[in-house]
Amino acid sequence: MLIKGEEVSDGTLAEVMNPYDGSIIDTIVEGGPEHVDAAVGAAYNALRPMAELTAYERSELLFAAYQALGARAEEFATTICQEVGKTIREARAEVSRAQDVVRLSSEEAKRLCGEQLPLEGASNGAGKIGFTLRVPAGVVAAIVPFNFPVLLTAHKLCPALAAGNTVVLKPPPQAPLAACMFGQLLHEAGFPAGAVNVVPGGAQIGDALVRDQRVRVVAFAGSDRTGEIVAQAAGMKKLLLECGSASSVTVMPSADMEAAVAGCVRGGYGVAGQMCISIQKIFVQSDLYDTFLAEFVERVTSLKLGDPRKETTDIGSVIDEGAGARLDSWMAEAQEQGAELVIGGTRAGNLFAPTVMTGVTPEMRLFGDEVFGPVVSVIRIADVAEAIELTNATRYGLNTRIFTNQLDEAMAFVRGVHHGSVFVNEVSAWRADMMPYGGVKRSGIGREGIKYAMEAMTELKVVSIEI
Repeated sequence: MLIKGEEVSDGTLAEVMNPYDGSIIDTIVEGGPEHVDAAVGAAYNALRPMAELTAYERSELLFAAYQALGARAEEFATTICQEVGKTIREARAEVSRAQDVVRLSSEEAKRLCGEQLPLEGASNGAGKIGFTLRVPAGVVAAIVPFNFPVLLTAHKLCPALAAGNTVVLKPPPQAPLAACMFGQLLHEAGFPAGAVNVVPGGAQIGDALVRDQRVRVVAFAGSDRTGEIVAQAAGMKKLLLECGSASSVTVMPSADMEAAVAGCVRGGYGVAGQMCISIQKIFVQSDLYDTFLAEFVERVTSLKLGDPRKETTDIGSVIDEGAGARLDSWMAEAQEQGAELVIGGTRAGNLFAPTVMTGVTPEMRLFGDEVFGPVVSVIRIADVAEAIELTNATRYGLNTRIFTNQLDEAMAFVRGVHHGSVFVNEVSAWRADMMPYGGVKRSGIGREGIKYAMEAMTELKVVSIEI
């Protein structure tokens, strides 16, 4: 644990396991409610020294962290590969994106500002000058999932620090090492003691953290069910909740077939399907369906499943036995309800073969719930209208996409779907880290993306001056 700039080791030792081969990577110290109390207290007391830093100084400290992460990139990637089970190539890509987030946060720290208020436009505003200031909200609680332990930690901690807040991080219990390393790296960049605190542990840590009245902002990424629990426990705090999806892509006859197939493979099976933006449903117009399915299956068959440490591996392991067993159960249930297995569906330990299903309907969990594994369903549709209807037939609304070269089809889809982001001729596995990112319905509240996260983690202070 990291509390008030010091390593704390009086908690409970827990082993961190490699999901690929079951080996023990390391041990970590998990805390209890008393450590949360100490960490939040340290963060609260560090608000004053953080307020004494100028925007330029915060920017410089984040840039120092950016340089330090670059120097240790391979160490971080190796750790992610070992504790998450994602391939080493995917782990390196995550670290590279995390570097971008740190650098962009450094830049945005110097651009945080309010706006002029035209008070003289009011009937009683004569002789007044008004403007707003953006001021730090206070202590930010950050709760991150296992699938992107460094990138998603960066997306929460770096904007918070750029805006002058202090933070308490709860790393993912399945993969805490890289997130803890990143918290330590930020502290070592030179932020005041207590500005960055890290308390590993399970649900009791998260519960104590979000209930603490000294916490002003809760930034969470995870399932919608846990997100709802977090929101209820948090009470009157500012919330940034990213709660997953049951994402889909639509492919129309005018689409570039090669781009659509390649994009669906990349979006469906990257990180073993364990992304909130993973494609789990592909809606294909009827005239194109058979051709698309054949080419898609051929491409999926060529993916190499295996040791994530090898450069040639395309798909690593799912996070644990529970995840694999859940996928087994959902697939068996879908097949009992009439779905058909085309390829895959087998599991060796935590290695789950890339799987293609057909005949999946909206009543099945493979359709409406978040699969979070390498299982993709290909579904026949008649037209864009049906694609819109099926895209919206879920409690989620994070993002979706369509492949078409018909502008009218693209715009009908964009206007018709109820999602936070819509991608045209691109898969949602692509994300620019500065763009506003988040969803509607059960996919969450608020938007990430450095500038937008900073706005969510600040308060507006109105200033009026009588001339």
